[in-house]
Amino acid sequence: MTLLELGRALEDATGICAHSASIGRFLRKLGYRYKKNHWWPPSGVARA
Repeated sequence: MTLLELGRALEDATGICAHSASIGRFLRKLGYRYKKNHWWPPSGVARA
């Protein structure tokens, strides 16, 4: 779920309109983090 989707769901459920940056800041204060996972080939595989 993206921050935009979360904001729309909040508005639909409660009628409160919040900017996605504000929602993200609030979630970070609660300890929620998002880290991109990168796929790397195994170390034994040579790159072309």
